[in-house]
Amino acid sequence: MEPMARKILTEDPALKVEFEEKLKDDKTFAKAPPRRACNGSTSAGRSTM
Repeated sequence: MEPMARKILTEDPALKVEFEEKLKDDKTFAKAPPRRACNGSTSAGRSTM
């Protein structure tokens, strides 16, 4: 995981939980780290930019 992503997830515990659930529930998402980086938003509609 990129350092910036780690920092963001550390600063936003709810986002970290959401991200971990997405990794667990969506096998395609979990297997494609570059795709996660380019997604642009989370399922909750928060922008990652």
